[in-house]
Amino acid sequence: EMDHPNLVFLIGTADEPPKLCIVTEYCAHGSLFDVLQKQRIRFAPSLTLSIATDIARGMAALHAMSPPVLHRDLKSLNVLLDDRWSAKICDFGLSRFYLQSIQSNKSPIGTPQWMAPEVMQSPAYGLKADVYSFGIVLWELTHYAVPFAHLQNHFQVMLGVSKGERPHISRSTPKVLAALMRACWDGSPDARPAFADILQLLESVTVDDLS
Repeated sequence: EMDHPNLVFLIGTADEPPKLCIVTEYCAHGSLFDVLQKQRIRFAPSLTLSIATDIARGMAALHAMSPPVLHRDLKSLNVLLDDRWSAKICDFGLSRFYLQSIQSNKSPIGTPQWMAPEVMQSPAYGLKADVYSFGIVLWELTHYAVPFAHLQNHFQVMLGVSKGERPHISRSTPKVLAALMRACWDGSPDARPAFADILQLLESVTVDDLS
């Protein structure tokens, strides 16, 4: 049901002891996080735009399903890159079908550096929580840094984000991408664009817009 070029493809499972195995398509370059932080590869502007568009395309497909799928843990560690540098979203262990809102009274879901403030603060949240996370991934793509690396622990990250703190956007960031980041991580979920709109914007951006 989730067969899409920007969602990692499930080949099969094996449930024989001692471990449950999930077999997916092979993505030669590994996670986006490892490429940026461990391999320290620096992308050409055209590839940065292509990867961002791939992620938005995959997320738009998830949110367009019936019912929509809320990923709940979108981050660079959960974006894989294949041998053609196409991005594929993976790890749906925390994902849920979205009906009206996700109820999470017990504890926040996700990874604090990429977690939307409403997930931290509210017992209910919706699809725009994924949009916030995308804004953080877009920042990683353009800054080659770990978000909130200056904070010492998850509690400090959650406190800062709840109070409105966001990653610093450098002056060298293309204006169109900087504006998109700010829109995606707006404190009000209703003010954030939907992935269909994000995708439409990114598909209209040219490499000249990134210079």
